[in-house]
Amino acid sequence: MKALLGRQSMQILAISRMATMLGIATLSYGAMVYLAQEGRSQFVISLFGMTRYGAALLFGIAGGVLADQMSKRNALVYAYAIQALLCFVVPTFFGTDLPELFVVLVLAAILGQLTIPAIKAATSLVATPMEVASASALITVASGIASALGSALVAPILINVGGIKAVMYGAGVILAIGAIRSRALPDEPNKHTFWKAFDAVEWRATFPSPSDTARWLFEHKGLGSILLAGSLVLGIFDAIASIMPVYLRDVLNIDPVDTVYVMAPGGIGFVIGAMVGPLLINRIGERAIASAALLAMAAGCIGFYLIGPVTPILSPISPLGILEAMFQRPIPHDVKAASVLSIPLALGSTMGGAAVQAYVNRRVPLSQQGSTFGRQELLDNATAMVMVLLFGVVSTLVGPRIVFVLAPAIVFVLVILFGQYSYRHAGTVAPSFGKVAHAMLRFRDQPYDNPVLDPTEDRS
Repeated sequence: MKALLGRQSMQILAISRMATMLGIATLSYGAMVYLAQEGRSQFVISLFGMTRYGAALLFGIAGGVLADQMSKRNALVYAYAIQALLCFVVPTFFGTDLPELFVVLVLAAILGQLTIPAIKAATSLVATPMEVASASALITVASGIASALGSALVAPILINVGGIKAVMYGAGVILAIGAIRSRALPDEPNKHTFWKAFDAVEWRATFPSPSDTARWLFEHKGLGSILLAGSLVLGIFDAIASIMPVYLRDVLNIDPVDTVYVMAPGGIGFVIGAMVGPLLINRIGERAIASAALLAMAAGCIGFYLIGPVTPILSPISPLGILEAMFQRPIPHDVKAASVLSIPLALGSTMGGAAVQAYVNRRVPLSQQGSTFGRQELLDNATAMVMVLLFGVVSTLVGPRIVFVLAPAIVFVLVILFGQYSYRHAGTVAPSFGKVAHAMLRFRDQPYDNPVLDPTEDRS
């Protein structure tokens, strides 16, 4: 880990990723705060917040295919530069009304479908196959820190200083820094320029459909199963974040603004995941860690459901106890217990993401990693969107407490049913429900998991 952090190319990749996450988080969260201040309806605010999901569903595969056609360095430089240009040009010459703001957010989200697979694939350029687990964990943590800073610090400050125009200019500066830093990444020979790559993509074939996704999962059973497990991990994390304010209000009876105190100790989980996850991945394999991450997320969900019985056990070990002692201000025991449960959620999220990325970086040829990560974006965001919507519906119908048990179970069943559908779509007898579930929760590598890349290859 220390040697990896000392490598200049790894530092550049991490800084580049932090810059884009900080810029996009500042832009998107600042836009939602601005809309709330303007008195816009929750529907409009939610519509703006859903741009990331929509862009991933429509352009996730296309962005990955385009990233494969180009040098990863050029893909990042072009995408970041265009995002930055949008943040400067639109507010200066067209204004910051609702249509202009929506256009910037949508185009930035679409360009993000190029940067995400490109930066994940670029990990294989700066780290050896034995290091990619550590590299992906570091990038995941860096992304989380940057996203949190953009939402909790940079966007609110810029809104107060100069309104939405200051937010857009600030995001543009941050994204421009990402573009500049990306220029120092290693280049790849024999790759297309941006416009040649754009012309080379068969765009109609990249638009997703359930049948196309089912066909791909059937043809890539090993890869598809671990991607689905990772998508469930991400979906659970996003859905819990979306429902937590209501959970605090209706179950813990505290101000939803205090959500930050419950979720903040999750930073401990992020750090542990970044430090321990790569060691475990290299020792026992990506499948075992992806499965363990999913089980950790499930345990966290069950803990939120059983908050009453687990409070006497978890409250005394809560990190919030330090704040309680420092400021001499009592914190409710169930709030402290809930804060402890955020740790396995963040731990599972970090380790699951690192396991899936390491699996792809190690086993998929570099020339195909972009499209694979693009497919992952499609699966991740489709699962997350379904889970966020399902959490909201179930919470409305039966309350925010039981949703932590029902919603993840429902989505897990839906994913398994879709796995069976992929077999039937291919004209093959579908395996049993249990076999599909077992394929997603394997703790040992399978014959089709043999690495494609040379683990001794030097990429320093």
